[in-house]
Amino acid sequence: MLYVDDKFPRHPKIFKAGSMLGLNGPAQAVALYLDGLSYAREHLTDGYLPEEFVRSSALVSKPYLVAKALCNRGVRLWHRVPGGYQIHDYHDWNRTANEIKEKRAAERLKKQRQRGAISLGARALSRDMSPGDNSRTSRARASTNHVPLRRKITAADAAARVQISTSFAQLCMLAHYAAEGLGDPAEPGQVAEEVKWACAAAHFEYPRPDELTAAVDAVLTARAKGYRTPREHKAAAS
Repeated sequence: MLYVDDKFPRHPKIFKAGSMLGLNGPAQAVALYLDGLSYAREHLTDGYLPEEFVRSSALVSKPYLVAKALCNRGVRLWHRVPGGYQIHDYHDWNRTANEIKEKRAAERLKKQRQRGAISLGARALSRDMSPGDNSRTSRARASTNHVPLRRKITAADAAARVQISTSFAQLCMLAHYAAEGLGDPAEPGQVAEEVKWACAAAHFEYPRPDELTAAVDAVLTARAKGYRTPREHKAAAS
């Protein structure tokens, strides 16, 4: 994404650069300048434009003359530097290359966690389905013995109060595996987000906030008292 002032095409510096170029001069100045912004953003050069970029530009007929006009002392939209050009005040409107790389890395990590949650949901669904089942019939037969609840609200109590397709026990089971993947101590908000993704992956109806909160609270309370999934017990024993 490029950040450009919406008044830029009519900026006095553009018209000054254009006056040095003759016919269609302002249009040529705008074209090469925006092409340079696009190149710098795509290649994360922090506003640096190599000679090769100017030489190969197909947007203007005489790119070196346009570049010279952009670098003119009265214009100074570009600066001449060794090996190429530098866009003036590039970082006033654009992030640094490091900032963009860090953001992309964070987004990749988020995607990995989301894919993990989807995988979690598929595994959780498969544990409760027989070969002839589908997700609807499996949910209908979901049991409530996965998590020992020691709070005021119980699985039976919750099921009696609300009408849902995803059983309270299923939410608890998903919350347990989400907490396992996040590690101890898991934050309630993180566990809730992982459960939402798992429900979406397993084609469950979106859990109601009160049900989800109750399930996450119940699971984290149970884990605080030492309850772990069979997989965690197996890993601890090996």
